[in-house]
Amino acid sequence: GYDLVVSNPPYYSNDRICGMFVATAARVLVPGGRLALVAKGRQWLERIVARHFASYSAVESKGYWVVTAVKGD
Repeated sequence: GYDLVVSNPPYYSNDRICGMFVATAARVLVPGGRLALVAKGRQWLERIVARHFASYSAVESKGYWVVTAVKGD
């Protein structure tokens, strides 16, 4: 397993590719492991992350959003 997954996945294909990145991260992270994603939009990315992670946050910086999530036990 991995402690950290960092990504700026492509956001086309109705966000299916981004969804695959998030689902894969949720599967390969160890308990307590973190995911960090960068995107232009926030709401749709939060919806995708919320499907796989109970705990996440979003921070805006220079027109981009950084969404971080922690895998539970």
